[in-house]
Amino acid sequence: TPDKEIVRLGEEIDAGLIVVGGRRPKWFERIFLTGYFERVCRRAKCPVLVVGERGMNGVRTARP
Repeated sequence: TPDKEIVRLGEEIDAGLIVVGGRRPKWFERIFLTGYFERVCRRAKCPVLVVGERGMNGVRTARP
């Protein structure tokens, strides 16, 4: 799964910080699903920064 691979790679390269993209889950997602970034935060041995859909000034950033 993506979360396990991200954590594995972070450990492999001895990362000091992992940065992942995330968005605020909808109410039903909070009840039934856990976002991959939440699992990364729980499993990672280093700090994790979750960056949202909006930039620092509230403007949406470009999506690939």
